[in-house]
Amino acid sequence: GVVLSEVAPGSAAYEHKLGSGEDVRPLKVVQIDRKAVATPEDVRRALDAVPPGKVVSLLLEEPTGDRQIVNLRMPAR
Repeated sequence: GVVLSEVAPGSAAYEHKLGSGEDVRPLKVVQIDRKAVATPEDVRRALDAVPPGKVVSLLLEEPTGDRQIVNLRMPAR
């Protein structure tokens, strides 16, 4: 998985308080639309392939090991 370290202000991830820093949860992206991701490049490739307006599912892992699915609508580019 890939730990979220930065998210763009105003992005769907930002609105869900994903990433790192104050008031956000340090989460690891394990899968995007049920496909495993292991590197930041995997994440970029997977998200770049999602058309604007489509909902993408992220399987996220908390530092405790708990997992959750978050669905985000991709913004216009």
